[in-house]
Amino acid sequence: MEGSAYTVMVNGQLLPGTDLEQAKARLAAIFKLEPTQAERLLSGKPRAIKRGVSAEAARKLEKALRRAGVASRVVEATAGVTGSSAPAQEEQGRSLEVTASELNPYQTPHAPLEDARGVAPANAAAIRQELLGHEAGLRAAGLLYYLGTLGSLIAGSMMLTLSSAASGTVPIGPALGAFFLALGALQGWVGYGLRHLRPSARIPAGILSGIGLLGFPMGTIINGYVLYLLFSQKGNRIFADDYLDIVAATPDMKYRTHPVVWAILVLILLAIAAAIAVPMLTSTPS
Repeated sequence: MEGSAYTVMVNGQLLPGTDLEQAKARLAAIFKLEPTQAERLLSGKPRAIKRGVSAEAARKLEKALRRAGVASRVVEATAGVTGSSAPAQEEQGRSLEVTASELNPYQTPHAPLEDARGVAPANAAAIRQELLGHEAGLRAAGLLYYLGTLGSLIAGSMMLTLSSAASGTVPIGPALGAFFLALGALQGWVGYGLRHLRPSARIPAGILSGIGLLGFPMGTIINGYVLYLLFSQKGNRIFADDYLDIVAATPDMKYRTHPVVWAILVLILLAIAAAIAVPMLTSTPS
């Protein structure tokens, strides 16, 4: 039951593919332990890390331990750990006496749950390396939205200026100008979110790209690719809660924008410049 008290256990073993030294370092970071204390938690014997916590708090701490590469489990405090052998039950009873506060007497009871946030997985470098190209594509999509912001702001400003200069009342002009200014602000926010891999920008970017599919043929191609970047399996992983922790843990890994993306950006800039310059050059002075 959700109202029950739970115990978070470490099994004393690593998850497959986890480096021992990295796991020790992450355990030490979560619980603010000395390396020797963290090593005791990986001695092969089950130990209780936290007792008497809610189900939600237990799940958060278990998730942080697994991201650190440490095998763990959550048991109901009254139920204990099931097992068929008496020695295992005896070992369980001893392990329940080993808490994080006893490992580190200066640790506050709730500190492990606070420190659990912001811990990157043990294989952060491997994950980032696999997704680096996709990440670069998403950041490049953010640049495209920045350009869209520029175009929308220019269009909105021109509409408002022409509407105010035109004789008579033109209700549609100011409304369209305000719409394009608001659209530009939204595109700028989405572009910033994609450049910084913010999960909150994903759905708005998907909506804008879905509308952009109507711009056949180039809009369809470009926005179709952006939708793939956003909602593919790799996109799902990049927008997961822990990916920004992975990026922070691998500062030496840099992405590079593909030359094709730069070529597309140049073409879009030229198109915007032409859309502004051609009417000015072809207008007849009154």
